[in-house]
Amino acid sequence: MQLKEGVTSAQVDSAFEQAYNDKPLVRLVKSWPQIGNVAYTPFADVHWQVDEEKQVVVVSCAIDNLLKGASSQAIQCFNISLGLPSEYALLSK
Repeated sequence: MQLKEGVTSAQVDSAFEQAYNDKPLVRLVKSWPQIGNVAYTPFADVHWQVDEEKQVVVVSCAIDNLLKGASSQAIQCFNISLGLPSEYALLSK
């Protein structure tokens, strides 16, 4: 994605952390996400890298298409409609 001129890597990092820090099913990872780390889970692994010289950010996300893409998403919507936390019954304690 093209960044506005002057946007720093630290600002992008802060934006991702603020947006997803309290989302238990989104994991901000330190390297490019891999399918093997999310297979059979309801997690979305997100990684980004900023090129300040070119003023772009590249973002990548890995999900298990069946779980996060369909089954878990349906459970999350059901939970929200019942007033429960969206991750209810998707995470073991």
